[in-house]
Amino acid sequence: MNKRLVITLVIAVGILALVLFLRSGPGTDTVWRVSDGGQLLAPLVVVSALLDSINPCAFAILLVTIAVLLGLGAARWKLLIVGGAYISGIFIAYLAIGLGILGTLHLFSVPHFMGKLGALLLIVWGLINLINEYIPSFPIKLRVPRQETAAVTGRLLSELPVDDLTVEDPPIEEVIEMVFAHASVTPEGGS
Repeated sequence: MNKRLVITLVIAVGILALVLFLRSGPGTDTVWRVSDGGQLLAPLVVVSALLDSINPCAFAILLVTIAVLLGLGAARWKLLIVGGAYISGIFIAYLAIGLGILGTLHLFSVPHFMGKLGALLLIVWGLINLINEYIPSFPIKLRVPRQETAAVTGRLLSELPVDDLTVEDPPIEEVIEMVFAHASVTPEGGS
């Protein structure tokens, strides 16, 4: 068996055993004793962040992300980096919540301020796209202007490691329609 696979399995089993222990009665008693009966915040917050970051919802999103990356042909190292960053990000977010750092984002006594701000940004983005679809002269555009497409595409390809690029102008349906509209039908053997 591959040495890296064995190491990965041992680490995974170790983390699973730690989580199961911490969720059990003796585990919670141990954490309570280490935190000096709740007087020390750090052990409680770190253990809570660890336990909360291992949940089915997080793994479902991680699996979807990995499936998309595999579909794009991403290398194994890229999968590990993205997966590790995702798991670390969840851990850090729960740690920040536990320490009260994200509580400072509760501005102006508005419940769920950041969620509402994110929803508002998505709604505005969607409205701008809809307005652009029906009123092409609208001044705010969320796309690259046609005359700058070649320059922007060239800059992206020269400065970034691009694996795939889709340029959707004109739409493929229009191209097919133009091909069939200008095709001439001639009988076999004729000119």
